[in-house]
Formats: sequence, structure tokens, C-alpha cells
Amino acid sequence: MKKKSAPRRNVPAILTCFFCSGAAGLIYQVAWVKALGLIFGHTVYATATALSVCMAGLGAGSLYVARWSEQRAKPVVLYAQIEFLVAATGAQRPSPVPR
Repeated sequence: MKKKSAPRRNVPAILTCFFCSGAAGLIYQVAWVKALGLIFGHTVYATATALSVCMAGLGAGSLYVARWSEQRAKPVVLYAQIEFLVAATGAQRPSPVPR
């Protein structure tokens, strides 16, 4: 039995969402490298920490959500909801760094 695919008219919208999601991920990574630079100094340790946490989060998230999304009827809608949740948490104003 062949699965029903998304209509062709939705493909550009979905690709645009993927592009914006990737761009937001890179922006968050740069922001974390800058923030970790205050802790570790602007060294390779700050970059390595931000990159390893990002990759570990991607791996853990894909492992968990892949199993969980199989039970959902509309995985693209689930993806959009998760992206909005990430955007909402990333849009919060960070607390000021004590001096």
C-alpha cells in the first residue's frame, strides 16, 4: 500500500520552512557561541561545546521524535508545532550577565 504524499502545491512552502528552520538553527548556534565565549573565553572550547550540544540535541531529538511522530496523522503539522515551540523559547530575552 502506497502512502499518500503531500500535494505538489505545498512543496515550496515546506521547503521554505526547512530553509528558515536551518537559518534559525545557525543563528541560535552563533548566539550560543557568543554566550559561551563569556564563560570559556573566545576559544575553541566555546565553539566545540556549542557544536557538540547542538549535534547531541539533533540526535536525541530525532531519536525521540521519530518514534513519537509515527503515531501522528500529519507529521508536517507536528514539525511546524515543534518549530514554533523552539522559536518561542529562542525569542525569550536572556537575563543580563552579572558583572
